Order: sequence, then structure tokens, then C-alpha cells
Amino acid sequence: MKNWPGCTPPAGNEDKKPDRLCSRCGEVLVMDWYGPWLTHVWMELCDSCDGHKPAARAFIEWHRDPGRDPDVLPQLFEDWETEVMHAHGWARATEPEAPPSPQIHPGLVPHGHG
Repeated sequence: MKNWPGCTPPAGNEDKKPDRLCSRCGEVLVMDWYGPWLTHVWMELCDSCDGHKPAARAFIEWHRDPGRDPDVLPQLFEDWETEVMHAHGWARATEPEAPPSPQIHPGLVPHGHG
């Protein structure tokens, strides 16, 4: 693995990438992520900048808890993603409701099965 220009990984962990800094305040990020496909939103989770937002705060607290429950991660991530995307003017679409199925004509049921 090559080092990033100007960066040397810590001794004993050559695969660790350097910490990414927040684009807003320069602090080390808790996490960074690309937003949903084709939105071109770069999502940053920063304790200093995002700690006042409910979903971000819950995700930060979960991330720092050594006894964290991995089963709650999908919901925490979805809530944080929704909060970030809303700040960028996006809204999560609701799932469309399936139309009701038409009734089957009794003459279409095979003999011996109805």
C-alpha cells in the first residue's frame, strides 16, 4: 500500500488511512460518507459542527459507546442520512403503496383446485 503524499501511517498499522478533517471546522471527523447515489452530497459527521442535531448526536454517542448495540446502526445511519440530506434540500420519498390485486374470475381456477 502506498502512503498518501505527505502522510506517514502510525507505526504498526500501515493500512490505517490518515484521519479526515471536517471541511467546516478542521476537527477530526467521526465519520464521512458519500450521500445517496447521484445526489453528489458529501456527508460529514463532526462532533463540533453536528453535535446539536438530534440524529447526528445519537449517531456520535452510539459511535463512542464501547458497548454499542450493532443492531441499531442501520436506523441511526438512516436517521443521520435523512437529516443531512434534508439540510441539502432533499427529502426522502415515501414507499409507494401497491395497488390492490384484481379478483380472480372463478372460471380461471384449474379444476380440482378451488
